Formats: sequence, structure tokens, C-alpha cells
Amino acid sequence: MFLSVESSSTDQSYYSTMYRKANASGEKVAYKIRKGDNLWNIAKKQLNKKNATNQEISEMMYSIAKLNNKETLESANNIKVNDIIYLPVAAGSRAAEKTSAQQKLSPEEQVKRTTAQLEKILLPPDKNASYSEKSVYKSKHREDVPDDLYAEHGKAGISYWTDLLKNPDNGVFIEKGYLGISANALHITKKEGDNRFGKTVAHLYVTMDANGKLKDVAFNSPGITINDIRFDYELDANGNLQKPDRFGARMLPLDKLPKEEYAQFLNSLQGYIDRELK
Repeated sequence: MFLSVESSSTDQSYYSTMYRKANASGEKVAYKIRKGDNLWNIAKKQLNKKNATNQEISEMMYSIAKLNNKETLESANNIKVNDIIYLPVAAGSRAAEKTSAQQKLSPEEQVKRTTAQLEKILLPPDKNASYSEKSVYKSKHREDVPDDLYAEHGKAGISYWTDLLKNPDNGVFIEKGYLGISANALHITKKEGDNRFGKTVAHLYVTMDANGKLKDVAFNSPGITINDIRFDYELDANGNLQKPDRFGARMLPLDKLPKEEYAQFLNSLQGYIDRELK
């Protein structure tokens, strides 16, 4: 079954009825549109069920449409390669198992798990490789990191920072950045052993607007860094998680944080902004 843009008013009426009935609640995951994708085959893959019936696939398809506010048949057909959409997590799917496992892990454990996966891609097999050899190898394999793993590592980092910033005795070091005579940014770093001159475990850079409110955030998750010469992630004021392109010239969308998760992070960080700007 494929959706067709050249559809009759009857088709649109049926689509609207099924759209209204669809359930788009529960867990969701981000998905990047690939060549040849349509909502039907995406729904079939998301179910991850060998003998899925057409009805099951159809229900998933309409749930995907509703989750992404595709209210018309035309908008459901209008998906483009590299667009990011959100998919409901089907019970029993690999995504559901993965989500359940993540919920049982602490932020530090989540970071360790994603770091281990990234190291398999970004570090050379030779354990005795020099620093320069490791850098060259990483630069050649950075594009091999799948977007879902890249996003997962970033979200694990957000959980880590949210947890860390809740505790006033967390051992972070803060420096102000200035635009003219006014502070408009904060550098927040976590050091190994809470030693100012120790190895940097994680680094966060936040810029503020003229009213002292968060403008955007750039950060590295703890564990392995993906880009050696710039931050791995940016998070804008709407909670959109992004990564730099291969040239570092623009940001590419990865995922959008759930509102509650983003609010918790923002509240933790805004407290530091308010305190440091007083």
C-alpha cells in the first residue's frame, strides 16, 4: 500500500477519518527519511513484526501521520529525504526494548554505553596507535556514526548535565564570556577529580540574550568526543538537538528533546545563568 498524492476527495475523507482515530501517545523516536521511504514502509519497519497484518501496518502509519501533524493526505505524501520525523514506539519492537533499557540506566551509565558504541567506530583497532593516528582515523570515520547513535549520545549528555547541575556541590568550574563589557556567555566544565587543571570530562557553553535568558547551548557529552576541534552538539531555545556538518559550517537536525526533559535541563542551567549574572 502506497499513499498517492493524486487522490480523490473520497480518499481524503477516509484519510481524515483514520487520522482522527489514530493514537499517537506514548514513547517516540526520531527517524531520518531515506530515499524510497513512504509512511507505509516506514510503519512496516517500525512494527518490526514478521507477520504484521495490513491493519496493523495501517494503524501504525496513521499514528505516525498524527504524531507529525500530517492532517491531509497531501502532507502525508510530502516527506523528503533527510527530513526528521517522529515514530511511535511499537510494543515489542527493538526501539521499545532499547527505550526500556535506557530508562533503567543512570545518566553516567547511558553515556558509558553510547561511548563504547562510538569507540568501535571512531577509534582504530590498533590500541597502540599514536594521538595523530587516532585523530586521522576519527576524521575518516566520523561520517560512519549513524544519526540515531549520535543523537542518543547527545541526549545521554543532556541527562548527565541536567543531573550534574542540580547539585550545587558538583565541582564544575565556570568562566564568563563577554561581548564588550557585558557577560553574554558561560563556560561550564567538569574536570577529572574536580581539579581545575585536571583533564576535562565534559564542557558546556551557553549564550544568553540581553535579558539574561538562555539563547543556545553547545556542549560535549562525557566520554568520547566526536569532533576534536568544536563542540559535538548544539541545542537551541526550542529544544532542537543538532550536530555540525562535516565542514562545521552549519548545523544539522538530529532530534527534538521531549518538552519535560528540555524544561528540566533548562531550569537547571538557568539557575547558573541567574546566579552568575548577578
